[in-house]
Amino acid sequence: MTSERRGSAKHRKPSYLVRQDEVKMLKTKLQALKKQLATLQARPRSARAQILDIVGANAALRELIHSQQLTVAGAQSMMAGLQITISEALGHTTVREDYDTVDGDMVNGDIDTSIWNYRLLSTDSNEITSEVNKVVLTEYFDESKQMGGRPCAVVVTDSVDVDGLYPYNPGERVRRDISATTVLTEMRRKKQKCSMSTAGEQGAITVRADEEAKHSGEEMIDDGEEEEELVVVMQRAAFMKMHRPEFKISRHAMRSLKEGIASWGEVEVQSIRGAVNA
Repeated sequence: MTSERRGSAKHRKPSYLVRQDEVKMLKTKLQALKKQLATLQARPRSARAQILDIVGANAALRELIHSQQLTVAGAQSMMAGLQITISEALGHTTVREDYDTVDGDMVNGDIDTSIWNYRLLSTDSNEITSEVNKVVLTEYFDESKQMGGRPCAVVVTDSVDVDGLYPYNPGERVRRDISATTVLTEMRRKKQKCSMSTAGEQGAITVRADEEAKHSGEEMIDDGEEEEELVVVMQRAAFMKMHRPEFKISRHAMRSLKEGIASWGEVEVQSIRGAVNA
């Protein structure tokens, strides 16, 4: 029983890859429908038949857009809860006081950009409360010229300097500013024995992609050909600043805050890996 379970778990496909395959399948169906529609429009047809063709094409478009919206919403949900997940991993009690999001325009069925603004209050083991007021901009490129035509996702984070509605409170809280940029790209490499890579320095997250070498749907010719796996590479640069509060704070408490900030990046990578494997 143990070996069977391990075997089944080994070939389990991550949920985001399943959704990605579904989107690709829908896009393929959409292209086929467009070709059929072009062929039908080239010959004279009755008005009723033309209307039915248009209704069918619109239904396929709605299905594709809905699937892509679900994928984007899932990624946004994970990113929205990531900050609290990281804080809890560091032993902090974190509360989100305010959260707002604005989605960009729809381009070819995709949301080109998304902007979030949120405020977090965290209390550590020394009973010191810190506050973060951030703006996050995310954008996904289905084909990026800078990345050789491969998909690319960019996440840019910056702190709000002045907020008239929710001003900083240096008399009770420690202000933390975070400016960061994260770029996610994909690449393929020879399949490793383990499903997750340990290359933490490059922030590479390896996802098993059980693919067989095929040529025009025929059987594999060379059994010795090595399989490939999909690797998502995360490149990140961050600048974090902590403002000295107006109230007295011990050196131990200040050092603890600095150590927590230094550990933020490592815990973030671990949290993303956990979400990918979920």
